[in-house]
Amino acid sequence: MSLGSSSSRHRRSGMKVCVGGAKVGPRTGLPLVPCPKCGDEVVELRASELSKILGQIFFKCRLHEKDVPGTCPFYMMAEKYEKFVQNMGGTFDHGQDVDQSKHELLDEVARLQDELGRVQGLVDALENGLVMVNADIQGLKAVLGSVDVKCTMLMKFGQLGLICQLVVALLVVLLVK
Repeated sequence: MSLGSSSSRHRRSGMKVCVGGAKVGPRTGLPLVPCPKCGDEVVELRASELSKILGQIFFKCRLHEKDVPGTCPFYMMAEKYEKFVQNMGGTFDHGQDVDQSKHELLDEVARLQDELGRVQGLVDALENGLVMVNADIQGLKAVLGSVDVKCTMLMKFGQLGLICQLVVALLVVLLVK
């Protein structure tokens, strides 16, 4: 395997960026620190079907080539690399301090929790407003129902009143004759 094919494979593996611009592995989220052997970029990869460690995640220097003399020798399985990073003294890529990154993440979590609380308050206020609007609608329906009943009664009495007026008019006509 040549160095050219190796570097193109690493570009396809992708890298995430976390707080402060430090690169992290896309699968593990572990910081991709500079190679301790040569200072070049460390990449996270998953072992291929042709490997004895099929599917396992490992870290290696971008310049490392298995069984190729003269290439950087840095290579570690994920579990060992995690311990390696923890024991490094807390420096991420770009010289970012682990504690600083941790505090930035905790601050961001606190900010997001505050924002979530604010949004939940708005949702609660909207729900209360909807309950009040629904109660107003039910009250209006009751009033409209009552008005409809009164209109129906007036129409019935109105017809009865008209009949009474006609009867009275007929009696007046009969009495006058």
